[in-house]
Amino acid sequence: MILATYNMFGGMKGNSLISNIAAHYYFYMKNSFKQIIKRASSLDDVKSLISLSNADIICINEVIYDLQKEELTAFLDMFGYKTIIINKSSNRKNYFNLCTILASKFQGNKIEFDITKDNYITREGSICALEIPSKNILTLGVHLSLSKERRMKQLKEISEFIESKKDQKKDIFIMGDFNETILKLQKYAEFKKMNLISCRVPTYPAIPIFEWLKRDYDHIFHTSNHKVDKIETKKGSSDHFLLKFELSPMN
Repeated sequence: MILATYNMFGGMKGNSLISNIAAHYYFYMKNSFKQIIKRASSLDDVKSLISLSNADIICINEVIYDLQKEELTAFLDMFGYKTIIINKSSNRKNYFNLCTILASKFQGNKIEFDITKDNYITREGSICALEIPSKNILTLGVHLSLSKERRMKQLKEISEFIESKKDQKKDIFIMGDFNETILKLQKYAEFKKMNLISCRVPTYPAIPIFEWLKRDYDHIFHTSNHKVDKIETKKGSSDHFLLKFELSPMN
């Protein structure tokens, strides 16, 4: 099974320092509709990475909900994804919102579940929950908050959700942008309760001048009855790399 996660930075050019700073400035400080529409006008790069990943299940973060969800979900549907779930990271009334999209080539069912969030940049967050009966899988696509305090609360909510599903004995996959390294996540009691494993793969920032600072902020966690056969990263125009795991059940 192939799993992938990608923070697409709104489809904007994030792998250039100047463009990255400008995009953050126009999105979060100036709330400039005109500039963001201009900078996020093409999803060609994002679509290309999705195609290249050939993932069975993919989590896509920082999709501009009000501007891009229709085009991106139509592409995912055309590309063979049978189940597509969307969850907003915020609920701003007068400006753009970001969202997470979780898409599966297997038929699945959306599970109603959300995490604490608000409309301030450091306290946003999103999660999509999907069960795939034919594979006995529970999959979460997440984007956790920049605020450590809010991120810890979100992790606690996710941990409690996973705990409530343990009796179902499903294989569990959680993927997305955690805004935290594995080493730090493993220190948190709420995270350790989930009993999930992964491999450390630096994915951020994808800005050449800062690549020596790369951290593992994007992750694909899984239950221990699966092994990782292959890991890849792919670079697009975002300030994150796409992360791809090929997994197989342990014999």
